[in-house]
Amino acid sequence: MARLRISEALKAYSDRTGERMTQNDLAAKIYPDASPQSRAINLSRLSTGKAKTVNLETIKIICNLTGVSPNFLFGYPFKN
Repeated sequence: MARLRISEALKAYSDRTGERMTQNDLAAKIYPDASPQSRAINLSRLSTGKAKTVNLETIKIICNLTGVSPNFLFGYPFKN
């Protein structure tokens, strides 16, 4: 599985808005019904590429919350 650029997405969000969103904040929005420990583990797996699958809804949530594109999140080059 590809590593998602979550830290970079959070930095892009901060640069754009001037507000800080932590990985814990993001994980709480992605996995609202999970325990804090499960949230951290799941987000870590996405960040390191150790997740076996990624739900498309999860990608959509991350992109909407941070304001980045799926291309950015997966590290694909932008096309003009």
